[in-house]
Amino acid sequence: MPPPSVYRQTRYAERYDEEKYGGTFGRYLHDLEVETFQSLMDGSYGRILDVGAGTGKLSIPLGTQSRKIFSVDPSFEMLRVARRKAELEDVPLRPVIGDALHLCFRDEALDCAVSSRVLMHLPDCKQGLAEVCRVAKHMVIVDFPSVASFGGVESVFRRCRRLFKANTASYKVFRVGKIVRELERNNFRVVEVQKQFCLPLAFHRWLDRVQVSRRIEELCRMLGLMRILGSPVVVKAVRER
Repeated sequence: MPPPSVYRQTRYAERYDEEKYGGTFGRYLHDLEVETFQSLMDGSYGRILDVGAGTGKLSIPLGTQSRKIFSVDPSFEMLRVARRKAELEDVPLRPVIGDALHLCFRDEALDCAVSSRVLMHLPDCKQGLAEVCRVAKHMVIVDFPSVASFGGVESVFRRCRRLFKANTASYKVFRVGKIVRELERNNFRVVEVQKQFCLPLAFHRWLDRVQVSRRIEELCRMLGLMRILGSPVVVKAVRER
């Protein structure tokens, strides 16, 4: 992940989608993330909060069926791209410049809060989870890389590299049990867990052959490797009353 300041550069925001989701596998990854979150919502669209919305990867498709969607991101430039895309799709997107650790919404103000590829980069994941739980009335859906995955190995490597190269980007990995406990601490019960890939995403991007990647991952699932090594992990939790 680039340093946070990069996301506030107009040029980077404009080319973010192509760099992140370019290529055959990149487009497949984008669609898979969107489809996964949509399926977990079970058609329960109301007022939605997308934390770390970026250029609207989740906000726009979810917003096509919601009454109102709020897209929170610290980068004005990224949100400007998201708003332009939303206008083309006639989506009622409300961009909000804000911090994931201090959301500017009252308690239970939104029906659902989602966050994709964000928790791994927060300086305080507990606070981040507490905030999405605080503002969500019914449902929270988040994803994160698992410590028991190839991503966990890469994370350790990057952290070690930072000791010698200060500008090396890094990210956090988590145990599923830890995330479950944090959600429970905030009165949310996990009702579904999905794991998406066994092999590193970098490998699949390099391969850039979706059908081959799907066959490989299906084989990993059949062999039981996905249950052990699967990442990213997507969890759906509902508020306990």
